[in-house]
Amino acid sequence: MSFTRRRFLMGTAALALPLPVFAADPALPIWRLAPEGWGTAPAADITSVINSAMMELWRYFPGRKLERIVVQRGHEGPIVHFQRNSLKEIVVQLDTQDLFWCQFAYQVAHEFCHILSGFDEDWKGNLWFEESLCE
Repeated sequence: MSFTRRRFLMGTAALALPLPVFAADPALPIWRLAPEGWGTAPAADITSVINSAMMELWRYFPGRKLERIVVQRGHEGPIVHFQRNSLKEIVVQLDTQDLFWCQFAYQVAHEFCHILSGFDEDWKGNLWFEESLCE
């Protein structure tokens, strides 16, 4: 069964939960912002910063297909998880909140770079090289 954005939004609305914020630019990968844990930072502003950071990298990968991504609040450092969540999304956790826009931009760009690098839990190559590219 395919899981479309429309079905997700309809299901979320039916449960009377707050709707997630999705990237509005069709040129960007499909991603959503988990609504909780961001402190005083408005979701629309976080979305703009993340879109901007992603676009700086994404423009060098025309035509590349990616899985859906969810960006959520973490508390143990920024990370992108190999294991997908129950919605089959790549989970990116950022360890920032409030109005620390430079942290939002840096952390999401770094983790998005890992996604674009084709990160793989089983890869045994030169991880230091991927890490240096993402820095």
